[in-house]
Amino acid sequence: MMIVSILSAILLSLTGFAQPAEVSEDHAPPYTFAVWKDQQVEVATNGLFKATARMNQLKAGKLPLTKDTAGKDPLELAEKELRRAKESLETAHKLQMIDYVNIYLPSLEADPENVQKLVDKWSKEELSEVAKLLLLKGNTTDARRNPPVVSGLPRFAPSRN
Repeated sequence: MMIVSILSAILLSLTGFAQPAEVSEDHAPPYTFAVWKDQQVEVATNGLFKATARMNQLKAGKLPLTKDTAGKDPLELAEKELRRAKESLETAHKLQMIDYVNIYLPSLEADPENVQKLVDKWSKEELSEVAKLLLLKGNTTDARRNPPVVSGLPRFAPSRN
């Protein structure tokens, strides 16, 4: 359904028949790929800062080094958190358009107004790339869900009347 609604909005936008969407205060603005990726990097960077600060506070003795209720060492937990934060930041920097299509766009499925706003924001190159990825995604999904049945169909023989 999301693929159809986004592709419909893209087609309407490209043909010039798109109606301007009304501004609604109760919706967060939709994010282009660049803005979405920047947000993911920012969130991951903040996570890394927090993990680093916690690690530094533990090492400086500003936080207690007592084991938690599960008996785990807080320094080991902080080191693990720091590793995960670094991995998250690396992953955020590597995000690509396919990730945007698979992760962010599905969150707009129930919000056609924001889908239209987003389509209006995209450049023609972005429209093309998103449409291509959505079509590929739809084809692979449909192929797995609906395997071909051509081999089971009877052969068509034209009548000789």
